[in-house]
Amino acid sequence: MKKIILAIVLNVSLISCNSQEKIDNTMNTEERISAITNKIKYFDYQPMYRIKIETNLNYEITVNDLPVAKKINSDVGTLVFPINYAILKSGEQQLQIKIYPSYKDKQTPNPFFIKNPRLKFEIEKTAWDKNGNLEEPKIVTNYELPNYKLDDKGDYDYSKPIDYSRQNILIEDFNFTATIPYELKGWSDSEDLSKIDQEILHKKVLEFCKKLVDKYQEKDFDYVKTEYLKADTEWYQSEYLKLDVIKKYQNAMNNNKDKFTNNFIPLSKYKILLYGNNRIISIERTDIENKGKSFFLHEKIDQEGNKKIVSLDLYLHIPKGSKELEIIR
Repeated sequence: MKKIILAIVLNVSLISCNSQEKIDNTMNTEERISAITNKIKYFDYQPMYRIKIETNLNYEITVNDLPVAKKINSDVGTLVFPINYAILKSGEQQLQIKIYPSYKDKQTPNPFFIKNPRLKFEIEKTAWDKNGNLEEPKIVTNYELPNYKLDDKGDYDYSKPIDYSRQNILIEDFNFTATIPYELKGWSDSEDLSKIDQEILHKKVLEFCKKLVDKYQEKDFDYVKTEYLKADTEWYQSEYLKLDVIKKYQNAMNNNKDKFTNNFIPLSKYKILLYGNNRIISIERTDIENKGKSFFLHEKIDQEGNKKIVSLDLYLHIPKGSKELEIIR
């Protein structure tokens, strides 16, 4: 009985609402750039991994249990998604794809798969060499949704089509090997969030995200970029971004502050999900108009007055031994 009580106390203490307020360590642009550039490394050979997918269906793809690609709409065509930021170190990587029916129109999903559903994807590897050239992509692994059953020899039996018409989800898992010259800490040593009181955890996640958006609306962009600093640094490393590009990203918000006309889209229906083997947590919208999008969703108005919906990634974790949520991607 004492062990049970102690476990509950420890779990709640990780993010106790009575814990001390997080110290505000907001950094200005110059301080952030200095902190970032001291950590970024460059190599003679800089591999890049990406997913290329073509389909008339909807899908969600995770690499190492981190979402890297998602389509929940009526669009069709081929899309390419970089995935280096989900690869923490060289070795075997895990990929999962969840496949869903297509949409009848912009807001209405089909209840089941249509006849002859089509989906194929490839994981490609390319690389920047020391001369700044991008090499021809090579296929690491590929997959195509089968429309026919296999015969005893492992070949398609075109007399036996697969009937997907009463299914509404397919899940496929793959492993692939990646070789990269860097290593990211990411969420590899973060707290297991499934062991924390979920009601308290969800409350803290909502408070964290609301404060971030409030600061964004107040144009306190140094606060926002400081909160994203760890995630940004690992993303820059995974993409081998040069100093001039890093400066551009870090300066962008403040440089356009006078032109800022973004409006946060209020959160209505949502769910809170765990990723990264229960070490990452995120809010995902579930209303029809914004299904699958992040909490950090806003309407951007450009100089010509055109409106565009922009969704920023917002995946949180708690570092090992800490009590505070941080943005990790």
